[in-house]
Amino acid sequence: MNILHISNDFPNSSLYKQLVMHLDKLGLEQTIYSAVRSEQEASYNPEELAHIEYHIKNILSLHDQLLFRLKIRKIFKDLCQYINVGDLKLVHAHTLYSDGAVALKIKQEYGIPYVVAIRNTGVNIFQKYRPDLRFRKDKILREASKVIFITPAYHDRLLSKLDENLKRDVKEKLITIPNGIDSFFLEHSGENDKDNSSLKVLYVGKFIKRKNIKSLIKAVELLRNKKPVKLTLVGGSDDDKAKIKKMLSSDKYAWVDYLGQINSVNELRQIYASHDIFAMTSYNETFGLVYIEALSQGVPILLTKGEGVDGYFEKEDVSETVKDPYDVKEIAQKIGLLADRLDNKLKKRCIASAKIFDWSRISQQYKSIYQNSIE
Repeated sequence: MNILHISNDFPNSSLYKQLVMHLDKLGLEQTIYSAVRSEQEASYNPEELAHIEYHIKNILSLHDQLLFRLKIRKIFKDLCQYINVGDLKLVHAHTLYSDGAVALKIKQEYGIPYVVAIRNTGVNIFQKYRPDLRFRKDKILREASKVIFITPAYHDRLLSKLDENLKRDVKEKLITIPNGIDSFFLEHSGENDKDNSSLKVLYVGKFIKRKNIKSLIKAVELLRNKKPVKLTLVGGSDDDKAKIKKMLSSDKYAWVDYLGQINSVNELRQIYASHDIFAMTSYNETFGLVYIEALSQGVPILLTKGEGVDGYFEKEDVSETVKDPYDVKEIAQKIGLLADRLDNKLKKRCIASAKIFDWSRISQQYKSIYQNSIE
Protein backbone atom coordinates (compact mmCIF):
# COMPACT_ATOMS: atom_id res chain seq x y z
CA MET A 1 0.00 0.00 0.00
CA ASN A 2 2.03 2.97 -1.32
CA ILE A 3 0.60 6.23 0.05
CA LEU A 4 1.59 9.60 -1.39
CA HIS A 5 1.48 12.50 1.07
CA ILE A 6 1.09 15.89 -0.60
CA SER A 7 1.84 18.65 1.89
CA ASN A 8 3.21 22.03 0.87
CA ASP A 9 3.79 22.79 4.55
CA PHE A 10 5.62 19.55 5.35
CA PRO A 11 8.98 21.13 6.41
CA ASN A 12 7.27 23.65 8.70
CA SER A 13 5.40 21.39 11.11
CA SER A 14 6.61 18.36 13.04
CA LEU A 15 3.12 16.83 13.08
CA TYR A 16 3.50 15.61 9.47
CA LYS A 17 6.77 13.90 10.35
CA GLN A 18 5.16 12.30 13.40
CA LEU A 19 2.28 10.93 11.31
CA VAL A 20 4.61 9.50 8.67
CA MET A 21 6.87 7.94 11.31
CA HIS A 22 3.97 6.19 13.07
CA LEU A 23 2.47 4.98 9.80
CA ASP A 24 5.90 3.63 8.92
CA LYS A 25 5.84 1.57 12.14
CA LEU A 26 2.59 0.02 10.87
CA GLY A 27 4.38 -1.15 7.71
CA LEU A 28 2.94 1.34 5.21
CA GLU A 29 5.02 2.28 2.19
CA GLN A 30 4.95 6.07 1.87
CA THR A 31 6.16 8.80 -0.45
CA ILE A 32 6.16 12.50 0.41
CA TYR A 33 5.94 15.44 -1.97
CA SER A 34 6.15 19.07 -0.87
CA ALA A 35 6.38 22.14 -3.10
CA VAL A 36 7.88 25.06 -1.15
CA ARG A 37 8.93 28.69 -1.59
CA SER A 38 12.44 28.77 -0.11
CA GLU A 39 15.76 26.95 -0.16
CA GLN A 40 15.63 26.75 3.62
CA GLU A 41 12.41 24.71 3.44
CA ALA A 42 13.81 22.59 0.62
CA SER A 43 16.85 21.71 2.76
CA TYR A 44 14.64 20.03 5.37
CA ASN A 45 16.29 16.65 5.93
CA PRO A 46 15.03 14.79 9.04
CA GLU A 47 17.11 11.76 9.97
CA GLU A 48 14.00 9.87 11.06
CA LEU A 49 12.74 9.83 7.45
CA ALA A 50 16.03 8.88 5.80
CA HIS A 51 14.64 5.52 4.64
CA ILE A 52 11.43 7.06 3.22
CA GLU A 53 11.22 8.56 -0.27
CA TYR A 54 10.48 12.27 -0.11
CA HIS A 55 10.78 15.21 -2.48
CA ILE A 56 10.81 18.77 -1.14
CA LYS A 57 11.06 21.07 -4.16
CA ASN A 58 11.65 24.82 -4.16
CA ILE A 59 9.50 25.59 -7.19
CA LEU A 60 6.99 28.12 -5.85
CA SER A 61 7.09 31.92 -5.75
CA LEU A 62 4.91 34.67 -4.31
CA HIS A 63 3.14 34.97 -7.65
CA ASP A 64 1.75 31.46 -7.22
CA GLN A 65 -0.49 32.73 -4.42
CA LEU A 66 -2.46 34.64 -7.03
CA LEU A 67 -2.03 32.33 -10.02
CA PHE A 68 -3.60 29.30 -8.34
CA ARG A 69 -4.39 27.25 -11.44
CA LEU A 70 -0.90 27.78 -12.85
CA LYS A 71 0.56 26.75 -9.50
CA ILE A 72 -1.38 23.47 -9.51
CA ARG A 73 -0.20 22.64 -13.04
CA LYS A 74 3.38 23.44 -12.03
CA ILE A 75 3.21 21.20 -8.95
CA PHE A 76 1.53 18.36 -10.83
CA LYS A 77 4.13 18.44 -13.61
CA ASP A 78 7.03 18.46 -11.15
CA LEU A 79 5.51 15.72 -8.99
CA CYS A 80 5.04 13.42 -11.99
CA GLN A 81 8.66 13.99 -12.99
CA TYR A 82 10.01 12.59 -9.72
CA ILE A 83 7.36 10.10 -8.61
CA ASN A 84 6.05 7.04 -10.43
CA VAL A 85 2.42 7.96 -9.93
CA GLY A 86 1.17 4.73 -11.48
CA ASP A 87 2.57 2.76 -8.52
CA LEU A 88 0.52 4.69 -5.97
CA LYS A 89 -2.54 3.26 -4.28
CA LEU A 90 -3.80 6.41 -2.52
CA VAL A 91 -3.03 10.11 -2.15
CA HIS A 92 -3.35 11.95 1.18
CA ALA A 93 -3.75 15.69 0.50
CA HIS A 94 -3.02 17.55 3.72
CA THR A 95 -4.80 20.80 2.79
CA LEU A 96 -8.09 21.37 0.99
CA TYR A 97 -7.16 23.77 -1.80
CA SER A 98 -3.48 23.60 -2.79
CA ASP A 99 -2.81 19.95 -1.93
CA GLY A 100 -6.37 18.85 -2.67
CA ALA A 101 -6.33 20.34 -6.16
CA VAL A 102 -3.19 18.35 -7.03
CA ALA A 103 -4.75 15.18 -5.63
CA LEU A 104 -7.87 15.81 -7.72
CA LYS A 105 -5.75 16.18 -10.86
CA ILE A 106 -3.93 12.91 -10.08
CA LYS A 107 -7.28 11.16 -9.72
CA GLN A 108 -8.54 12.62 -13.01
CA GLU A 109 -5.37 11.61 -14.87
CA TYR A 110 -4.57 8.26 -13.19
CA GLY A 111 -7.74 7.17 -11.38
CA ILE A 112 -6.00 7.06 -7.99
CA PRO A 113 -8.30 7.81 -5.02
CA TYR A 114 -7.44 10.43 -2.41
CA VAL A 115 -8.38 11.64 1.06
CA VAL A 116 -8.18 15.33 1.93
CA ALA A 117 -7.67 17.13 5.24
CA ILE A 118 -9.28 20.43 6.25
CA ARG A 119 -7.06 22.98 8.01
CA ASN A 120 -6.95 26.68 8.77
CA THR A 121 -6.09 27.91 5.27
CA GLY A 122 -8.97 26.03 3.68
CA VAL A 123 -11.63 27.32 6.06
CA ASN A 124 -10.38 30.80 6.93
CA ILE A 125 -8.23 31.98 4.00
CA PHE A 126 -9.17 30.44 0.64
CA GLN A 127 -12.87 30.18 1.47
CA LYS A 128 -12.96 33.90 2.27
CA TYR A 129 -10.53 35.45 -0.20
CA ARG A 130 -10.77 33.14 -3.23
CA PRO A 131 -14.48 32.74 -4.04
CA ASP A 132 -13.39 32.17 -7.65
CA LEU A 133 -12.12 28.75 -6.55
CA ARG A 134 -15.46 27.62 -5.14
CA PHE A 135 -16.18 25.22 -8.00
CA ARG A 136 -12.70 23.69 -7.64
CA LYS A 137 -13.19 23.33 -3.88
CA ASP A 138 -16.59 21.67 -4.31
CA LYS A 139 -15.12 19.26 -6.86
CA ILE A 140 -12.27 18.33 -4.48
CA LEU A 141 -14.76 17.54 -1.72
CA ARG A 142 -17.07 15.52 -3.99
CA GLU A 143 -14.27 13.42 -5.49
CA ALA A 144 -12.50 12.68 -2.18
CA SER A 145 -12.89 9.23 -0.61
CA LYS A 146 -12.75 10.82 2.86
CA VAL A 147 -12.73 14.40 4.14
CA ILE A 148 -10.72 14.59 7.36
CA PHE A 149 -11.20 17.37 9.89
CA ILE A 150 -8.56 18.03 12.53
CA THR A 151 -11.09 19.47 14.98
CA PRO A 152 -14.88 19.36 15.50
CA ALA A 153 -14.91 23.16 15.22
CA TYR A 154 -13.62 23.10 11.64
CA HIS A 155 -16.07 20.33 10.76
CA ASP A 156 -18.98 22.54 11.84
CA ARG A 157 -17.55 25.67 10.23
CA LEU A 158 -17.03 24.16 6.80
CA LEU A 159 -20.43 22.45 6.80
CA SER A 160 -22.12 25.75 7.60
CA LYS A 161 -20.68 27.22 4.40
CA LEU A 162 -21.67 24.42 2.00
CA ASP A 163 -24.87 24.48 -0.01
CA GLU A 164 -27.40 21.77 0.80
CA ASN A 165 -26.68 19.65 -2.29
CA LEU A 166 -22.95 19.50 -1.62
CA LYS A 167 -23.55 18.91 2.08
CA ARG A 168 -25.74 15.93 1.22
CA ASP A 169 -23.16 14.55 -1.23
CA VAL A 170 -20.22 14.63 1.18
CA LYS A 171 -21.94 13.96 4.51
CA GLU A 172 -20.99 10.27 4.65
CA LYS A 173 -17.33 11.03 3.89
CA LEU A 174 -16.68 13.31 6.83
CA ILE A 175 -14.55 12.20 9.76
CA THR A 176 -12.74 14.02 12.57
CA ILE A 177 -9.28 12.83 13.64
CA PRO A 178 -7.07 14.90 15.93
CA ASN A 179 -3.38 15.57 15.62
CA GLY A 180 -1.18 13.77 18.12
CA ILE A 181 1.47 15.03 20.51
CA ASP A 182 5.00 13.82 21.14
CA SER A 183 4.77 10.56 23.07
CA PHE A 184 7.25 11.94 25.62
CA PHE A 185 4.50 14.13 27.07
CA LEU A 186 2.13 11.17 27.49
CA GLU A 187 4.84 8.97 28.98
CA HIS A 188 5.83 11.61 31.57
CA SER A 189 2.49 13.04 32.66
CA GLY A 190 2.27 15.54 35.50
CA GLU A 191 5.45 14.52 37.28
CA ASN A 192 6.23 17.94 38.82
CA ASP A 193 4.82 19.50 41.99
CA LYS A 194 3.49 23.04 41.71
CA ASP A 195 4.38 26.09 43.78
CA ASN A 196 1.07 27.23 45.30
CA SER A 197 2.25 30.67 46.43
CA SER A 198 0.49 32.27 43.46
CA LEU A 199 -1.62 31.33 40.46
CA LYS A 200 0.69 30.59 37.53
CA VAL A 201 -0.64 31.07 33.98
CA LEU A 202 1.33 29.88 30.95
CA TYR A 203 1.41 30.70 27.23
CA VAL A 204 3.48 28.67 24.77
CA GLY A 205 3.43 29.46 21.06
CA LYS A 206 4.40 31.80 18.28
CA PHE A 207 4.52 35.54 18.85
CA ILE A 208 2.20 36.52 16.02
CA LYS A 209 -0.83 38.78 15.96
CA ARG A 210 -3.52 36.10 15.78
CA LYS A 211 -2.21 34.49 18.98
CA ASN A 212 -3.53 37.57 20.81
CA ILE A 213 -0.83 37.66 23.50
CA LYS A 214 -1.41 41.31 24.43
CA SER A 215 -5.01 40.60 25.43
CA LEU A 216 -3.83 37.72 27.63
CA ILE A 217 -1.28 39.98 29.37
CA LYS A 218 -3.94 42.61 30.03
CA ALA A 219 -6.39 39.95 31.29
CA VAL A 220 -3.87 38.59 33.79
CA GLU A 221 -3.12 42.16 34.85
CA LEU A 222 -6.83 42.64 35.53
CA LEU A 223 -7.03 39.38 37.46
CA ARG A 224 -4.14 40.47 39.67
CA ASN A 225 -6.49 43.00 41.28
CA LYS A 226 -8.16 40.02 42.99
CA LYS A 227 -5.35 37.53 43.63
CA PRO A 228 -1.60 36.98 43.15
CA VAL A 229 -1.05 35.83 39.55
CA LYS A 230 2.08 35.33 37.47
CA LEU A 231 2.28 34.87 33.70
CA THR A 232 4.97 32.96 31.81
CA LEU A 233 5.47 33.42 28.07
CA VAL A 234 7.37 30.89 25.97
CA GLY A 235 7.89 31.51 22.26
CA GLY A 236 10.20 32.12 19.35
CA SER A 237 11.26 35.11 17.27
CA ASP A 238 8.14 35.86 15.28
CA ASP A 239 6.34 38.99 14.05
CA ASP A 240 5.07 40.31 17.39
CA LYS A 241 8.09 39.43 19.53
CA ALA A 242 9.61 42.94 19.45
CA LYS A 243 6.27 44.53 20.34
CA ILE A 244 5.68 42.13 23.24
CA LYS A 245 9.22 42.56 24.58
CA LYS A 246 8.87 46.35 24.41
CA MET A 247 5.59 46.12 26.30
CA LEU A 248 7.19 43.93 28.98
CA SER A 249 10.20 46.22 29.41
CA SER A 250 8.12 48.35 31.76
CA ASP A 251 8.41 47.64 35.50
CA LYS A 252 4.64 47.50 35.42
CA TYR A 253 4.92 43.95 34.06
CA ALA A 254 7.51 42.56 36.43
CA TRP A 255 5.11 39.66 37.11
CA VAL A 256 5.50 38.43 33.50
CA ASP A 257 8.35 35.99 32.91
CA TYR A 258 9.49 35.76 29.28
CA LEU A 259 11.56 32.60 28.70
CA GLY A 260 12.09 32.82 24.95
CA GLN A 261 12.03 29.74 22.73
CA ILE A 262 12.40 26.35 24.45
CA ASN A 263 13.58 23.52 22.19
CA SER A 264 14.09 20.81 24.80
CA VAL A 265 10.98 18.62 25.09
CA ASN A 266 11.84 17.67 28.66
CA GLU A 267 12.39 21.29 29.71
CA LEU A 268 9.14 22.32 28.07
CA ARG A 269 7.29 19.48 29.80
CA GLN A 270 8.62 20.66 33.16
CA ILE A 271 7.45 24.20 32.44
CA TYR A 272 3.93 22.97 31.67
CA ALA A 273 3.85 20.83 34.80
CA SER A 274 4.95 23.71 37.05
CA HIS A 275 2.01 25.92 36.01
CA ASP A 276 -1.66 25.93 36.97
CA ILE A 277 -3.44 27.08 33.79
CA PHE A 278 -2.54 27.22 30.11
CA ALA A 279 -4.10 30.09 28.14
CA MET A 280 -3.98 30.82 24.41
CA THR A 281 -6.99 32.81 23.21
CA SER A 282 -6.02 33.09 19.56
CA TYR A 283 -8.24 33.39 16.51
CA ASN A 284 -8.06 31.21 13.39
CA GLU A 285 -6.34 28.40 15.30
CA THR A 286 -6.21 25.16 13.31
CA PHE A 287 -5.44 22.84 16.21
CA GLY A 288 -2.85 23.93 18.75
CA LEU A 289 -0.72 21.00 19.96
CA VAL A 290 0.30 23.13 22.94
CA TYR A 291 -3.19 22.76 24.43
CA ILE A 292 -2.80 18.99 24.53
CA GLU A 293 0.77 19.16 25.78
CA ALA A 294 -0.51 21.23 28.71
CA LEU A 295 -3.36 18.81 29.43
CA SER A 296 -0.92 15.89 29.45
CA GLN A 297 0.80 17.53 32.41
CA GLY A 298 -2.42 18.00 34.36
CA VAL A 299 -2.93 21.64 33.36
CA PRO A 300 -6.44 22.84 32.31
CA ILE A 301 -6.67 25.05 29.22
CA LEU A 302 -8.31 28.29 28.08
CA LEU A 303 -9.00 28.77 24.38
CA THR A 304 -11.29 30.61 21.97
CA LYS A 305 -14.71 29.12 21.22
CA GLY A 306 -14.83 27.54 17.77
CA GLU A 307 -11.04 27.49 17.42
CA GLY A 308 -8.27 24.99 18.05
CA VAL A 309 -9.27 21.88 19.99
CA ASP A 310 -12.66 23.30 21.02
CA GLY A 311 -15.26 20.54 20.78
CA TYR A 312 -13.08 17.70 22.05
CA PHE A 313 -13.87 18.37 25.72
CA GLU A 314 -17.55 19.32 25.82
CA LYS A 315 -18.32 16.77 28.55
CA GLU A 316 -15.21 17.57 30.57
CA ASP A 317 -14.31 20.47 32.85
CA VAL A 318 -10.68 20.54 31.74
CA SER A 319 -11.20 23.61 29.54
CA GLU A 320 -12.92 26.97 29.30
CA THR A 321 -13.60 29.01 26.17
CA VAL A 322 -14.00 32.71 25.47
CA LYS A 323 -16.45 33.92 22.84
CA ASP A 324 -14.48 37.09 22.09
CA PRO A 325 -10.69 36.64 22.22
CA TYR A 326 -10.27 40.43 22.54
CA ASP A 327 -12.55 40.71 25.57
CA VAL A 328 -10.00 41.13 28.36
CA LYS A 329 -12.64 40.89 31.09
CA GLU A 330 -13.96 37.59 29.71
CA ILE A 331 -10.44 36.12 29.50
CA ALA A 332 -9.79 37.12 33.12
CA GLN A 333 -13.15 35.69 34.21
CA LYS A 334 -12.52 32.32 32.53
CA ILE A 335 -9.03 32.06 34.01
CA GLY A 336 -10.68 32.65 37.37
CA LEU A 337 -13.22 29.87 36.75
CA LEU A 338 -10.44 27.40 35.99
CA ALA A 339 -8.52 28.55 39.06
CA ASP A 340 -11.54 27.94 41.31
CA ARG A 341 -11.63 24.23 40.45
CA LEU A 342 -7.94 23.40 40.58
CA ASP A 343 -7.33 20.20 42.55
CA ASN A 344 -5.81 16.75 42.11
CA LYS A 345 -9.03 15.37 40.59
CA LEU A 346 -8.95 18.00 37.85
CA LYS A 347 -5.27 17.25 37.25
CA LYS A 348 -6.08 13.57 36.70
CA ARG A 349 -8.97 14.42 34.34
CA CYS A 350 -6.65 16.65 32.30
CA ILE A 351 -4.08 13.86 31.98
CA ALA A 352 -6.78 11.34 31.02
CA SER A 353 -8.26 13.67 28.38
CA ALA A 354 -4.88 13.93 26.63
CA LYS A 355 -4.72 10.18 26.00
CA ILE A 356 -6.85 10.35 22.84
CA PHE A 357 -4.11 12.43 21.19
CA ASP A 358 -1.68 9.51 21.06
CA TRP A 359 -0.04 9.12 17.63
CA SER A 360 -0.07 5.32 17.94
CA ARG A 361 -3.86 5.37 18.21
CA ILE A 362 -4.27 8.06 15.54
CA SER A 363 -2.02 6.31 13.00
CA GLN A 364 -4.19 3.18 13.31
CA GLN A 365 -7.23 5.30 12.40
CA TYR A 366 -5.46 6.64 9.33
CA LYS A 367 -4.37 3.18 8.25
CA SER A 368 -7.98 1.99 8.44
CA ILE A 369 -9.16 4.99 6.40
CA TYR A 370 -6.50 4.36 3.76
CA GLN A 371 -7.45 0.69 3.46
CA ASN A 372 -11.16 1.45 3.15
CA SER A 373 -10.52 4.15 0.57
CA ILE A 374 -8.40 1.85 -1.57
CA GLU A 375 -10.94 -0.97 -1.36
